Amino acid sequence: MGALPGLSEILAARAALLLRRDSALGRVRGTTEVIMPNFIELKKIEQADEPVTVEASLEIAPADLDHDDIESISDAKIAVAASKGAGPGEFLFQGTFAFTAAIACARCLDPVPFANRSEFAVTFRPHPSVGGADDPEIEIGEGDLDVEYYSEPHVALEQLAGEQIELALPMRIVCAESCLGLCPRCGANLNRGACGCEPEPVDERWQALSDLRDKIKKEEK
Repeated sequence: MGALPGLSEILAARAALLLRRDSALGRVRGTTEVIMPNFIELKKIEQADEPVTVEASLEIAPADLDHDDIESISDAKIAVAASKGAGPGEFLFQGTFAFTAAIACARCLDPVPFANRSEFAVTFRPHPSVGGADDPEIEIGEGDLDVEYYSEPHVALEQLAGEQIELALPMRIVCAESCLGLCPRCGANLNRGACGCEPEPVDERWQALSDLRDKIKKEEK
């Protein structure tokens, strides 16, 4: 049976374990942090003499976004410089973010690659409820589109990145302007060839209008 480790050996092993844990969570260099979990404490920004900068890689799930056509999305790379704003309790977050995603084509539903790298600037102001107001209403003007209100002593980077991704995603995307889409009967992708379905019969009530349209086109020529 081997000798039991001494106190110095136990302390050394514990220090090594803590060092590995801190390396896994992130590392701090000056005022720049590479961190996980991903929160920025507002008090730290208020006490700093210079902007607090943070870099992080955030896991964003398609289900977290208000887009049903997102099939997959990469981790979001975000870099933020947070500083005190002009008003009391105000903070300015400036930075960049980048991500890639696969978005379903609006016509044929095939995945379309999408990549984005953008800059952002968001001003955080204390929510009126922080001052004790009952059921406050916030009026948003044209100059407040990049303003958010906080009631917690920190800002979650996942939420910040998610909002910026929402703004960057296109409302609609197609794989090609010539995309033929899906057959309305069987749902086959017509870009891969004809599906064999019979053409839908033309409603006789609209045939007269169709003939009139064709006649006008011929006269214009």
